[in-house]
Amino acid sequence: MRNVHFTLTHTNLSSLLSFCAREGHFRLAASVHAAILKNPLHIQSDGPDSVITQNSLISMYSKCGRPSDAIKVFDEMKTRDTVSHNSIISARFHARDFEDALARFGDLHRSTSVRFDHATLTTVLSALAEREMLCAARTVHAIAVSSGLTRETAVGNALVTAYFNCGCPASAARAFDEVPARTVVTWTAAVSGLALNAHYEEALALFSEMRACASVSANSSTYSSALLACSGARALRDGRRIHGLVLKSGHGGDLRVASALMDVYSKCGQTDDAIGMFESSEELDEVALTVVLACLAQNGSEEPAFELFASAHGAGFDVDPNMVSSVLGAFGVGSSYAFAKQTHALVVKKGLDSNDMRAHGVAPTDVTFLSLLHACSHIGCAETGFEYLRTMSEVYGMTPRAEHYACVVDMLGRAGRLREAKRFVVGLAMTENSVEVWQALLGACGIHGDAEMGRGAAEKVVGGDPGCAAGYVVMANICSAERDWRGRGRVMRRMKESGVRKETGMSWVEVGKATHRFRAGDDVHPQAEAIREAVLVLAEQIAEDECEGWMLFEAV
Repeated sequence: MRNVHFTLTHTNLSSLLSFCAREGHFRLAASVHAAILKNPLHIQSDGPDSVITQNSLISMYSKCGRPSDAIKVFDEMKTRDTVSHNSIISARFHARDFEDALARFGDLHRSTSVRFDHATLTTVLSALAEREMLCAARTVHAIAVSSGLTRETAVGNALVTAYFNCGCPASAARAFDEVPARTVVTWTAAVSGLALNAHYEEALALFSEMRACASVSANSSTYSSALLACSGARALRDGRRIHGLVLKSGHGGDLRVASALMDVYSKCGQTDDAIGMFESSEELDEVALTVVLACLAQNGSEEPAFELFASAHGAGFDVDPNMVSSVLGAFGVGSSYAFAKQTHALVVKKGLDSNDMRAHGVAPTDVTFLSLLHACSHIGCAETGFEYLRTMSEVYGMTPRAEHYACVVDMLGRAGRLREAKRFVVGLAMTENSVEVWQALLGACGIHGDAEMGRGAAEKVVGGDPGCAAGYVVMANICSAERDWRGRGRVMRRMKESGVRKETGMSWVEVGKATHRFRAGDDVHPQAEAIREAVLVLAEQIAEDECEGWMLFEAV
C-alpha cells in the first residue's frame, strides 16, 4: 500500500477487507483500516462508496471476533444504508448478543428513513432458528407477510428452516408450500428438517418428489439429508438406492455424504459395507472416524475399534468427545485394561473428563444416549438409565433404536430384574421389538438361569433370525445348568438341522500392552509353537509340584 503506483479505491478496499475476514487475517485488516483513516477521503465522505467501505469494516470486525470495533464503526457512520444495519445486526448475532441484535432489528423495522430487505429477514430468521425461538420466528414471519417479502425464495427457505428447528413441522410444511420458486436449497431444507424431526418416511418421499422436478438437481447437502432419513428409518434399500445416485452424480467424494452413507450401513447392521466405504475413502475427517468407531463398537468389533482409535490419534486427528464416547462403547469384559488406562489418560490430558455437553449447549446425539445407557448398565444405575431414555425422547425428540432398548433390557437383567425386563420387551411396539432386544433378555436369562423365560426369549430370537447361534447356545447352557440333558440334546439337534454353527469359544491374556486371543485348536498366533512348548513345560512342573506336595503330606 506504500507503493506510489498502488491506488486505494473503495472497490479494492472492500475486496481486501472481505479477504481478511474470510481468512482471519486481523493484523492485515487493522493495517487496512489504519490506511483508510490516514486518507480521510476514503472514509469521511457521505457518498455511497464510503458507506460500502464502512460496511465491509463492520463485517470484517464481526468475523474477526471484534464486536466492539464493529459497533464503533457503525456508530461513527454519517450515512447508513440497509446493508449497514444488516451488517451490525449480523455482527451482534455473531457475538451471541441476541437481545441487542433483535433490538436493532426492531429499530430498523420502525425506521422511516431506511427500509429492511429480504437479507435482513434471512439473517434474523437464521439466528432465531439456531436458538429455537419460535415466538420470535412467528413475529418475523408476520412482518415478512405484511411487507410482501415472503415472495422472496431466500426468505421462504429461512422460514422453512426456522420452523423445523423450532420443532414445528406443520408450520414448516406450510412455509414450504408457499415458496413460489423452489430451489435446491428449499428442497434440502425441507428434507433435512423432516429427517431431523424423525419424519423419516416423509423426508424420503419428498426427496423422491424433488428428483421428479427436472429443474432441480440434488447437491451433497440434499443427499446427506436423505441419507440421514435412511439411517433413522433403517431403510437399507433406500440407502443403497441413494448410494447409487450419489456415485452417478459424482458426489461420492464428498466427506459429508460418505460419512452419511457409512452411518446408514452401520445403523442397518451392514458393518462390512460401512468399513469398506471407510477404507476406500481418499480423505477422512473426525466425523467419518466417529461413525466407523460407533459402528465397530455397536457390532462387537472391539479390537478393530481400539486399533482404529489409536491409529487416528497417532495420525494427528483431533480427538473430540464424540470420538471418545464411541470408543468407550466398545469396552467390555476382556478388553485391554492397559488400553483403557491409556484412553482415560488421554481424556484427562485433553480436558474431556469435565465435558458436560448440556452446560455448553451441545445437543447430544442418539450415540451419546447409547453410551450413557451402556454405562448405566455396567455400573448398575437402572433408574438413571430410564431417566436418560425418557430425556432422549421427551426432551430431545429422538426416537430410541433397538440398540437403546437392548441396553435397557441388559441393564435390568444385570440388576436381576428379569420380570421387569420381560414386561419392558413385551410392551414395545412391533417395529421396536427386534431380535436384538430379545437377545438381550435371553442373555440375562442365561446369567440368572431362568429356564422358563429363557425358552420364550430363545424362540423369539430363533424365530426372528434363524441363523443366530446365540439363541441355541444360551438355551443349551440353561438346560445344562438344570441337568436337563435331553433338553440340551434337542436344542443342539435343532441347531444342527438348521445349519447353524456355534461360534468358536475364545480366551485371552494381556501381556504388556498387547492382548493375545486364542481359540480352541488355533495355530494362527505367530508364537503358537513357542506357547505350546511353554504350556507343556508348565504342565510338567505342575505335575512335579503336586507329586512333591503329596509326598510331603504323607511324611507329615
